[in-house]
Amino acid sequence: MKHHPEVEQAMITVMTCRESKVIFDVLQGAARSNRRRLPPGVAAPEDLSAVMRGGVAFFVAYMGSEPVGAIGYRWERGTLKIFHVAVKEAYQRCGVARRLVQALESVALAMGGTNVSLEVSREAEQHVPFERFGYSATRDGRPESGRMLMQKALKERTF
Repeated sequence: MKHHPEVEQAMITVMTCRESKVIFDVLQGAARSNRRRLPPGVAAPEDLSAVMRGGVAFFVAYMGSEPVGAIGYRWERGTLKIFHVAVKEAYQRCGVARRLVQALESVALAMGGTNVSLEVSREAEQHVPFERFGYSATRDGRPESGRMLMQKALKERTF
């Protein structure tokens, strides 16, 4: 496992559709290195900008001036739903995704949310990290897609 002690110091920032190129570069780089797909309907920065104008927001994790990970989310029927998570290859398995998810959960709590959910592939590499973050399968996603829905009930934290 890679070790990046500085990941605990990663800066997490909210991005707007004006920064869609930065976010797209992170998503594309992570997709290439993992042989995964880009988010649905996103093939170019312009597509991502349109998705963001449609209600998806992003947090981006920076190490210094380098964007190393991103998490997209939107509110859906009272639940904060994770749209997509991507981490550059050099920073995978060292806590960036965990930090992004924690930031998202903190925002959900601050806004009165009680649940965070996401849809992931049934492949272990996709859902096991979220199980480690406290998410559990709630029901099957679209059976033909090989996906499952996961959810986490949020509890007040004391910092």
